[in-house]
Amino acid sequence: MTNFFAANFQGAAFELFGTTHFAALGVLVVLNLSLLRFKNASDGAQSGIRWMLAFVLLVNEIAWHYWNYMVGRWTIQTMLPLHLCSLLVWTGALMLITKNYRIYEFMYFIGIAGAIQALTTPGLGIYGFPHFVFFQYFISHGLILTSAIYMTVGRVSAYLEIHSPSGSLDEYLCIDRLFHQFCHRQQLPDDQLQAEYVQLA
Repeated sequence: MTNFFAANFQGAAFELFGTTHFAALGVLVVLNLSLLRFKNASDGAQSGIRWMLAFVLLVNEIAWHYWNYMVGRWTIQTMLPLHLCSLLVWTGALMLITKNYRIYEFMYFIGIAGAIQALTTPGLGIYGFPHFVFFQYFISHGLILTSAIYMTVGRVSAYLEIHSPSGSLDEYLCIDRLFHQFCHRQQLPDDQLQAEYVQLA
């Protein structure tokens, strides 16, 4: 147990795309596929899953701060939630609790991409399996991804759609269309171009 929390881990260092790396990714895939079974569950079950995910995210992040404090590495300069994934942990938990659409947009576009990159190329150094940092890292980044996916495919997505700001999706699609027209240098007729901009007004 001492080695599990040791600052200088004596076990095997983390190996990128090694057996334990693929095993951790496999567990996360199974977790997300398992949650798909609950996409049509009752409101009570949906709420329980959201609160459970938020609780694990928060406890895991607090444990990370506590471990750094115990090994003498906690400083306000390095442990403030200014790193993207640290920020996503707190915003992800807040999204799960409040079902806030604006936070969901942030988590969907930034959280999923950031978490996938972090899970694919972890920088864990000497902290391989079964060290605390190994588990903390994959739980943290894995649940960032899971929370965004769950809020997208579950029944909660219906709530998000109903309570989303009016026209936000239409505005996004319109901007996306104009962007692609600009990148590919395709000339829109003046009347069509004016109609596209009117939608954004």
